Amino acid sequence: MATTSKRNNLTLASVGIDIGKDIFHFVGFDLDGKIVLRRKIKRPALVSEFEKLPPCIVGMEACLSAHFVSRTVRKLGHEPRIIPAIYVKPFLKGQKNDYNDADPQATWAAYRRRRSIFAYHANYLIDHKFGVIVDAEGNRANRVAENQAALNMVERVADRFALKPKRLAADTAYGSAATLKRLVEQGIEPHIPLIDKSQRSDDTFSRSDFTYDQPRDLYLCPSGKELKTTGRVHDGRTRLYRAGKSDCETCALKLRCCPNTPHRRVPRDIDEEVRDKVRALAKTPAFQHSRDERKKVEMAFAHMKRIFKLNRFRLRGLDGARDEILLTATAQNLKKLVKYLSRPPPTLKRA
Repeated sequence: MATTSKRNNLTLASVGIDIGKDIFHFVGFDLDGKIVLRRKIKRPALVSEFEKLPPCIVGMEACLSAHFVSRTVRKLGHEPRIIPAIYVKPFLKGQKNDYNDADPQATWAAYRRRRSIFAYHANYLIDHKFGVIVDAEGNRANRVAENQAALNMVERVADRFALKPKRLAADTAYGSAATLKRLVEQGIEPHIPLIDKSQRSDDTFSRSDFTYDQPRDLYLCPSGKELKTTGRVHDGRTRLYRAGKSDCETCALKLRCCPNTPHRRVPRDIDEEVRDKVRALAKTPAFQHSRDERKKVEMAFAHMKRIFKLNRFRLRGLDGARDEILLTATAQNLKKLVKYLSRPPPTLKRA
């Protein structure tokens, strides 16, 4: 849930609010977990301030005024979430502070078949051959932080141990174009499924039905018309290729292409060439083999939760979560070390 306010030009996914006697502190986040709003208001200004904000999730710690604030923001179109104090305290950034109370380092995350919680994510870099964890890092629960953690671990292992993987296998969460480009630049084959939202489900043409002409930097539609771009990059990542309005109005395939718009446009990521290379890799036997080997990674996370009981962090803040993740990874490696180095006791021969 993320919307944009025309008045303030803000894109908000969630707001954390600390409720005081006379003063409220609130901090707003976008979908990437970045702070886009940080404000202090007096109690009478609560309604007027939230009227300016686009509809979003509003999280607050349970207290005497929480239900009043919840009812107030719900009337304004927001989605309030009252969180028990026991789930809030471990995730604060530092000592008692009104902004720290409103801005926890953990991210309010929703998971399938589970209740929404404040969460951190654990990332492991594992050697596939022996299943040894060569690096571990915790981060806030969002994809941007996860992708950066993966790149940090690869670079850290190369600096500390002179280890450089030939290929890196991961799940779709790590399939952003920027991450794939960094891996390719370092000479690492990314065996990672792409994050691809270009396929349409309404029986109209998807982006894959258009042919990209690289020398001329344009797309050709199924009827052979050209879609050109001005070269402008939108949102820092995407170029838009547009067909001519006159071409689309007289096209026999308009109902299958752009029935609700005057002309068709096709988005293309600035690193789409790297994505095309990964698409080609996905058809190779080595890519499928990497997918099968990822079971070792998933097993490590299962052991973390079920054997080492790390369903909930005991230490406070992101640094505490990272320490616990590193200690758990160390314990898992020691367990594997015993397995590989231990020898069965000698058997005595009977006389």
